[in-house]
Amino acid sequence: MQRDELNRKLGGGFPPGSIIMIEGGGGSGKSTVCQRLAYGLMENGSSVTYISTQLTTKGFINQMYSLNYKIASFLLKKKLLYIPVLSLMDPTRPRLDFIERLRSGEELFKNDVIIIDTISSLIKHSVNIEKKP
Repeated sequence: MQRDELNRKLGGGFPPGSIIMIEGGGGSGKSTVCQRLAYGLMENGSSVTYISTQLTTKGFINQMYSLNYKIASFLLKKKLLYIPVLSLMDPTRPRLDFIERLRSGEELFKNDVIIIDTISSLIKHSVNIEKKP
């Protein structure tokens, strides 16, 4: 893609099997970077599973189009699996089994790349359950 310099800056992309973490403060653009990566990967032939704790499906589509990332064809061709998990974010009912449920979701792992936007929100209760005083 002509406007995409990120692939060149990364030296041709990420090696297969990589785990990449993007860290930053609130409002620093992490989600936008994840959306950019997802779109660029799909434009270059990869399929993406995108799990979001922040946006509904409609909100995600609207945001992607506001960035000029036209994703309808990727959704229709099943090159993009978008999973909103806002319902898991209820602080009165924390999910203690998110990691186990993630690992058992075979459909999630069929795509080439998995992006989890704000995994810390989903696993904070799972990782703290085993803490010893």
